[in-house]
Amino acid sequence: MKKLKKFKQLVLLISISFACISCEKKEDYYAKTYYDVVGEGYVFMYDSMGNILYPIEGAEVKIITKIEGTQVSFVRHDPKEFFYSDATGKYQVRFIKRAEGYDAERYSIIVDKIGWFGLITLSAADVTNAQYIILLDTFKVYKY
Repeated sequence: MKKLKKFKQLVLLISISFACISCEKKEDYYAKTYYDVVGEGYVFMYDSMGNILYPIEGAEVKIITKIEGTQVSFVRHDPKEFFYSDATGKYQVRFIKRAEGYDAERYSIIVDKIGWFGLITLSAADVTNAQYIILLDTFKVYKY
């Protein structure tokens, strides 16, 4: 009887220890984490003389995050996110810190209009060392 009681206590102790181990918070493999830093810039329409005509509202700004290890994998791909400029031509982008279990290496910010293409590239170190806001170059879309 005493042995049975000790055996039950041992089983209970082992069960509790396994339950505690399984309660560890694990990183969600597919979860994206972001920096607190944002990037801000503008999209304007310019004439052929280089004069500002007007801000472009609703311009699609795409940010492609290059994550570690994607060059060797045929399955994984670099995350793409889309942001849009407001009535003043201002856009704001967020920077992925970690995705699919890997750290970000660099960022490509793109505005692609018919007959025109703009690109800004930042390294992960640029974003890590920033304080709150990264002021990005103005995308100049030329009207011919």
